[in-house]
Amino acid sequence: GDTLMLLSIALALASATTSFDVSGVHVILRKNDANNVVAANLYLLGGARQVTDANAGIEPILLDVSERGTQKYPKHSLRRSMSMLGSEVVVAPSADWTMFGIRSSTEVFDSTWSIFADRVMHPNLAKSELSLVKAQYLSGIRQRRDDPDALADYPADGITYVGHPYAVSVTGNEKSIQALDSAWLREYHRTQSVTSRMLLSVVWICARR
Repeated sequence: GDTLMLLSIALALASATTSFDVSGVHVILRKNDANNVVAANLYLLGGARQVTDANAGIEPILLDVSERGTQKYPKHSLRRSMSMLGSEVVVAPSADWTMFGIRSSTEVFDSTWSIFADRVMHPNLAKSELSLVKAQYLSGIRQRRDDPDALADYPADGITYVGHPYAVSVTGNEKSIQALDSAWLREYHRTQSVTSRMLLSVVWICARR
């Protein structure tokens, strides 16, 4: 709400790059007069430092499960709305942050942002939906065994960064993912979805009329 309102004001005033804070979230906004698209990336800072071998994968799984229903948008309503808007939400975990991003047109950004914000703040995290997402992650991990390069890279990181947070895979391991449950995700969301971890970067490309 506050973020979107201030973005609207900043868009009217900005000519290139603007930086400001909204309710504790640092926002970097870049405006470009080219065509009508928006790329908004919310960076949840911390990455591998947020997790251990016991709960690795919890953050990307939480964000992916949020696509399956929120407080305001039940699963089928959320998916139908996103399909009608033609927008996309992406989840990209890395060693230093997890990126949760919007790809949208300027015309439907307000509606897309509403869904995106509810996924960040009010995911349902239903047990049945979590089970489906966990199965997808486990399948991906097991497929590493079929790819010699992936199979070599995975233990190599653990050896290279032994004793360092980077030794933990942010996408998880079989044991950590199997152990995750809805209660664990809700507690992680309650304690870690905080503004001090958030950086919002918005590239707003709007064609001149």
